[in-house]
Amino acid sequence: MTEFIRNSEFNDRAYLDAFMKTAQYLAGLTTHEDVWNHIAELMVKFYGADSAGFARQLENGEIEFHNLMPTDRSCRAFPESQEFRESVREVLQTGFLALRTLTAFEGPYTVVLLPIVAGAETADVMFVGHVTAGPISKEILNVYLAVAGLAGTTVNKLFSEAELKKHRAHLEKLVFERTKELESFSYSASHDLRAPLRAIIGFTRKILDEKGTSFDSETTRMFGVIRDNAQRMGQLIDDLLRLSRLGRTELNWSKLSMEGLVKEVLAEIRSADPEREFEAEIGELPEAYGDRAMIRQVLLNLLANAVKFSRGKQDARIEVGSNKSPGEQVYYVRDNGAGFNMKYYNKLFGVFQRLVSESQFEGTGVGLAIVERVIQRHGGRVWAEGEINKGATFYFTLSPKEQQ
Repeated sequence: MTEFIRNSEFNDRAYLDAFMKTAQYLAGLTTHEDVWNHIAELMVKFYGADSAGFARQLENGEIEFHNLMPTDRSCRAFPESQEFRESVREVLQTGFLALRTLTAFEGPYTVVLLPIVAGAETADVMFVGHVTAGPISKEILNVYLAVAGLAGTTVNKLFSEAELKKHRAHLEKLVFERTKELESFSYSASHDLRAPLRAIIGFTRKILDEKGTSFDSETTRMFGVIRDNAQRMGQLIDDLLRLSRLGRTELNWSKLSMEGLVKEVLAEIRSADPEREFEAEIGELPEAYGDRAMIRQVLLNLLANAVKFSRGKQDARIEVGSNKSPGEQVYYVRDNGAGFNMKYYNKLFGVFQRLVSESQFEGTGVGLAIVERVIQRHGGRVWAEGEINKGATFYFTLSPKEQQ
């Protein structure tokens, strides 16, 4: 035996030091086979045992020995000893340590058998042998018990990690399958639902163009309602499909010029409705990181809403700015338009939720839901403040640092 075992000065400090080194060593192992191999090797080379190994009972009742150390005649004698096999069965059944002096070996041979507990059961037995007929000290037995406990903890951890990995793989497979189903549905919705809408819009326009002059005003109005509702349904389908794709689209992270994006979106809004008059004030907008297309959609939705809900104001004013916050950058879009009642704030970001009537302001009721989904996917937050007839302010956060 080595000096570690023979050392008469062996004390709690030496025990703790040895145990900590063993724990650190085992923490880096990634497979069950590594755990068995390295513990057996540690028992012989570090703790000074003359032999070490493991045994388990198979489903057919046979005792299987594995990871024996060293691989010479002394260790090969364990499987050949019926006396030792019975000792292994006893430890597996009782879950208690056993100390045996075996007679089947050449000369005196003392073996400590220790239970390896996995979950609530003794799954394996670790045995440590010494060429001696004398007693093994209580301190050394405590070391062996601690190592056996550590072996069980490590094996349980690896088993849990393996189960978690298996469960994660199963979930990823389900997500992949559901994503394919959603993509198939999206294609069907995009094609099958739009086709009849295009027919309704096309035929309505054709009737109005060719026969409209022969209709009375009420008939013309009703055909106009049909056309407008079909167009609104088409826009609603587009918005819902866009919302459904947000959770599946991969983010393409890049540094964003928020000022450049805001100016680009405002130019698009003015181009789409040149007669709409409003003043736009752009404050300091620090750069952020995110998916350019998605953040552009956020700005388009918020700025388009600000312009839309400021309609009718003689001095319509839109303000875009930022505030600093620890670990994140806060951006806001403010208007002096219709505003909203904070009493109904919880409905603001819901799909199809509208706080004003459609007759006053057009829209599908999906835009703010898209804003919230995009910002959440970027790890940010979105919230709003408003007051009826005094305008609203929408805030969102983005990371000022590149995402890994």
